[in-house]
Amino acid sequence: MSELSLWQRIKAFFKKPQNPDQPGPTEIKDGIWYRKQPSGDYLLGVDASVFEEIGQITFADFSTNQTELKAGDDLLDLEGDKSVETLKSPLTGTVISRNHELVNDLTNITAVDSATSWIMELAPHK
Repeated sequence: MSELSLWQRIKAFFKKPQNPDQPGPTEIKDGIWYRKQPSGDYLLGVDASVFEEIGQITFADFSTNQTELKAGDDLLDLEGDKSVETLKSPLTGTVISRNHELVNDLTNITAVDSATSWIMELAPHK
């Protein structure tokens, strides 16, 4: 009979089983969070660090209407009470949808719930 070390028991206790039906982990790059969905597409949103930098959001608009984005392309223009920023896409892919409701009603842009705070859905290029 093999006993687990204390370290192995601690790791096993905190390790959560991966459920393929759940969205993947959230990654953050240059102020944009992105999360892989079960479909393989990604949801993108504005990370809280951006709000700390620019303050209260007073204006938001999509930088472009392109349907194909490359990593580093302009994604979203934000104006706050401290500064103005243009956020860049962390991924390359095809735009599936943009959350126009979010940029028209800025109250949800800082929401913790990604179901309301996402700004764009993107199908990655393979």
